[in-house]
Amino acid sequence: MRRLVILFLFIMVLDLKAQQDPAMSQYMFNQLVINPACAGNIAERIATSFLYRRQWVALTNAPETGTFSIHTPFNQKRNGIGFQATYVNTDLTNDISVSGAYSFKIIFPRSYFAMGISGGFRQTSLNLQSKKIKDEDDIVLSKQNQISPDLNVGLYFQHKNYYLGLSCRNLFQSRFHIQNFKYPAQSFNFYATGGYKFTLSATVKIISSFLLKYVPQFTPQADISNHLIFNEMFWGGISYRTKTIIAFQTGVKLDQVFKKLGQETRLGYAFDVFGRFPGVAHELMLLIDFELHKSPSTILKQKKQLSPFFL
Repeated sequence: MRRLVILFLFIMVLDLKAQQDPAMSQYMFNQLVINPACAGNIAERIATSFLYRRQWVALTNAPETGTFSIHTPFNQKRNGIGFQATYVNTDLTNDISVSGAYSFKIIFPRSYFAMGISGGFRQTSLNLQSKKIKDEDDIVLSKQNQISPDLNVGLYFQHKNYYLGLSCRNLFQSRFHIQNFKYPAQSFNFYATGGYKFTLSATVKIISSFLLKYVPQFTPQADISNHLIFNEMFWGGISYRTKTIIAFQTGVKLDQVFKKLGQETRLGYAFDVFGRFPGVAHELMLLIDFELHKSPSTILKQKKQLSPFFL
């Protein structure tokens, strides 16, 4: 009986979250997490990103997500490669995924078009070590885990003042096998993204962006964001996501504040408020871009040409 209860809870968790990629409020700062065509989209840089998110913090064993990514252009900026690792931990499940990404760019004078693909592996497992085990069936159930392949594709266009992206994730639609039951643990995740930069003055800019997400059998989601950037150093913003989620964001370019840092370093924070579910979410982001061997003037020129959108 207890095995059936655990199985039912596990299926509920999968139905609620596992078919969908984890939501991140600061996705626009590192779109490689949703679109492999963004690999190498910062000219003459090795871009790294660290993000940690804890959701519904009022709950015991609240869900948490962590990501790490690194990517860079090569072959005169016409190609990009990247690597990404993500973990999603809930009270009953633990997902770990790793993938490599490749992109090919067609470069125009003030813009470029990119096509990308990424592939890797995902491990999904039951997280029942802390639960009380009463019989042998429960012990077998608690050790269930599975490794499955993962594949994603995307398109991306970026101009000096705007960008557009399309991507599809989880092309293999991996299934989780538990006892004799097969559950569709992952489904197609379709994304459409876009944004535009409004220059109000030499020191003030507004960046408006959107994300549309569609997962079959789920209600489509929309994320609308606006960020105010001051002096290419500080930013603040607000996002609205369907299902009445509001996210407040802020950040700073640490290398502008602490000149001795040397590398381009940005620190961001998001605070999400949920309208239909009690609790809040905290999201912390750290971006570090390492310069490749080019002169500072060349780096600045190329960066403005290919990736001016965020700071």
